[in-house]
Amino acid sequence: MPNINELDLTPESVPEIIWDAPESGSFPPQVKPGTHEFAFALGDDPWDMLEIQKQKCLQVVYSATTDTQEHGEVTLNFQRATTFQSAAMRQNGTNHMIGELIRSLAIRIEGPVNKDSISEVLTSASAERRHFRADVGWRRYCKSCDTTVSTNPRKKKGDVPWPRTEDKQFEMAVSCPSCGDRGYGNAEIIRFKLPDAGTQVMVYSTTEAQGVSPF
Repeated sequence: MPNINELDLTPESVPEIIWDAPESGSFPPQVKPGTHEFAFALGDDPWDMLEIQKQKCLQVVYSATTDTQEHGEVTLNFQRATTFQSAAMRQNGTNHMIGELIRSLAIRIEGPVNKDSISEVLTSASAERRHFRADVGWRRYCKSCDTTVSTNPRKKKGDVPWPRTEDKQFEMAVSCPSCGDRGYGNAEIIRFKLPDAGTQVMVYSTTEAQGVSPF
């Protein structure tokens, strides 16, 4: 075995160690923050019931696929939307997230809106791979510190704004402001966009006979 000093090495043969690099095996999100067009698909086990602020609500798990310049076709899996609607949302006339998803897919339900009609229209949209537009953000949650860093911080939840570079771009990796743990965030759909004016809306009609309790 040769002596280490006898090896024909150059400075490039032993690069510097990036001490604050994210843990090996982790990867940056492949969809950047901003508005993107997606193809919709339901997950393998898409339906669940959640209780949020003592309200029972329906949750759907879906995937969204988009084309990116850097990585080609990318799918965001395990995206979620619910029928939760706070008192403030009701007072302001703000839809729940499932309602906004359906509107973004250019679908309108005429008749009772319940778990059956929602299941019907989203199952059909998944089979058709209907498209929708939505805003994507990055979030990174530090479990140790119960701290979330986000490109779209929620002030009421105490989220920390995601840092930017000197040219105002979001940094790829972020450090927890409390413990310094560094890593990449997750790309999440945070807001649905309405279809462009003139988009043909698919109308699904239901009847009172089909209406049942939503849970």
